[in-house]
Amino acid sequence: MTKLLAVLLVFTNHFAGMPSYPFHGNNSATTFKAWKLIKNKEGISVYARKYKNTNHRELKAIAVFKASLSSLVAIIKDDASVPQWINRMKLFQNIHTVSNQQWYTYAEISLPFPYYNRDLISLNTLEQNSDNHIVVIDIESKPNYLPKKRKKVRMKNAEGQWRFKPLGNGKILVSYQFYAEPNLGLPAWIINPLATKGVWNTLKKFREMAKKPKYQQTKLPYISQ
Repeated sequence: MTKLLAVLLVFTNHFAGMPSYPFHGNNSATTFKAWKLIKNKEGISVYARKYKNTNHRELKAIAVFKASLSSLVAIIKDDASVPQWINRMKLFQNIHTVSNQQWYTYAEISLPFPYYNRDLISLNTLEQNSDNHIVVIDIESKPNYLPKKRKKVRMKNAEGQWRFKPLGNGKILVSYQFYAEPNLGLPAWIINPLATKGVWNTLKKFREMAKKPKYQQTKLPYISQ
């Protein structure tokens, strides 16, 4: 059971520090105080706070990468690479591209018998600040975008954000924040430690992907460096 929960929560927190960079912009004193450092290892810090009026936690992981903005965006958009850095990912597809700044994705994670696989449909919206070049990718679940699939459990309530802030000298501050309602029927004291490990592992593997020459050499025309 513990192994199964770890699988579920790694997936949950893929799409899940330092003070907050809220999803849609404006910091406040309350937001800054809400986050609590819960893990700091190998240059990756994980922060947590209660998600709205629930006992579930919203997580954020941050780290400094040696990478370019284009390389990080390229990894996010490379749907074929996702199974390499998200554990138990059976299928991940870009299902509809609206523009370079907006696209829909479908994700399915494989779970051991007798549990049904989970799936998630997301709208991803990319924006870049023209002054400081910070890139933000907001993630919003769209459970009704496609019909439900047989023997799949659709994840309904999810929201998240990637944030890439240039620091100079080829370094980027990467912030990864996400919440997805677990729907596991389990107490928070079981879920929370596994979720922490999951979001930390996701950012660690993402950092490893950013070191690959395939992505380091990428230059996207719609991303200013």
